[in-house]
Amino acid sequence: VYLVLGSTLAAAGNTPIDLDSADYFFYGELGLSYAGWSVGGAGDIDGDGLDDMVIGAPGSRRSAGVSTGASYIVLGSTLAASVSSSIDLEDIEVAVVGAAVGDSLGESNTIAGDIDADGFDDLLVGALLKV
Repeated sequence: VYLVLGSTLAAAGNTPIDLDSADYFFYGELGLSYAGWSVGGAGDIDGDGLDDMVIGAPGSRRSAGVSTGASYIVLGSTLAASVSSSIDLEDIEVAVVGAAVGDSLGESNTIAGDIDADGFDDLLVGALLKV
């Protein structure tokens, strides 16, 4: 997953931006994690005033095995503190992970707003959940 910041887009004007020039690159922990299957803004999940984003990886094995899946929440503060533009999703500390093999959690993700009125944006994540 590539992130191109608005300031980079503005500076480029009408000039195409090569992905090698993206501000950040996020990669999955395994070649078949399908990191980036779904991506999106996550609002301000942690309430720090910075927008966050979510990256779905339905093939991730981060929790219980093959294709349990994961949705990684990349906090704006994580990017601000990052010393590298290349970020391994395995190092992202906030993740929602599937519970069972084949859940494929992270196939879809979307911000839900502040459903419970606690001052934090909420997130919907899709999973197959075979019962």
